[in-house]
Amino acid sequence: MEKETLLRGVTKTKPVLRLTRLNVCLIVALATLISNGCLLALMAIIWPKCHSCPPSSSQQSCETDDVPIDEDSFVSQFDRSYRTTMFPAWNYTMPAHTVAPNGGSFEDSKVDQLWRELGVHANFITIPVSEGPTHGLDVHRHVILPDKINGEDHFIATFEVVHQLHCLDMLRQNLWFNRDWYKEHHESDAPVMMKKIHIKSPDHCLEMLRHRLMCTADRGLVAWTWASAPYGMIVDFERPHRCRNSKPFSDWVLEHEYPKKTQDIPFKMPKGAWRVPWEHFVSPSDPLAEKFASICSPLAETCGQSPEDISRI
Repeated sequence: MEKETLLRGVTKTKPVLRLTRLNVCLIVALATLISNGCLLALMAIIWPKCHSCPPSSSQQSCETDDVPIDEDSFVSQFDRSYRTTMFPAWNYTMPAHTVAPNGGSFEDSKVDQLWRELGVHANFITIPVSEGPTHGLDVHRHVILPDKINGEDHFIATFEVVHQLHCLDMLRQNLWFNRDWYKEHHESDAPVMMKKIHIKSPDHCLEMLRHRLMCTADRGLVAWTWASAPYGMIVDFERPHRCRNSKPFSDWVLEHEYPKKTQDIPFKMPKGAWRVPWEHFVSPSDPLAEKFASICSPLAETCGQSPEDISRI
């Protein structure tokens, strides 16, 4: 302490601040606490929200879930809430969607009727150009119908879930024990273009479904259960999952599908638009590369759509 003289013979002690080791530690701890609190508050503001994700081991994470959709989009009308669904147990009896096709025609086949109800054979739907940006659609890249609907241009599209189910159905049709039946009752009556596409569909569909399964990366566990079955046990697939309802999408597609097929529509690429170069979807080393390089010019207004043009592929 220092002494300060006020009057003769009278003094006042003046405190001197001394930083002890304890004081320094307290100051550092307080500064650290404040800085961490500010950092957590900032992260809470900018970090993506996951309010819609229910606590479940069998669901998509927010990071791989739907791309956010505008509330004004027609897609927002569909119920996207999760519900707990028990997956079916292992079944040695073939489920209805996997039995062999039967009947005298593709239309009469009972198993194909079940798949049709899922919308796998539905035609494309149309999206107003004004809603394009909401869904990542670009008038310079994505195909637009030549005819307006209610005075507005429209994109052509379909739902991912419908396409994925379509791919699964294509793989089912191309199983070795189904292939001959569909060749006789389905593809023989289809246009040449569809024959060519169907041959290549399994490769595309396998790859698309592989990407989708890896995207969702279901972390649920598959265990074994004791059972009156060969080896005395069986894989337990009868497990709860958090699922969404796909039926509204299939129903909507069947109700709103466009009446004309793509091969029956005279599409023309508008000025300012551009075609994806063939190198984007055919490897230069693929024998098909030369044929793709000659079938359609990047700036051509129209491209070959006749069976003869497609048969070149």
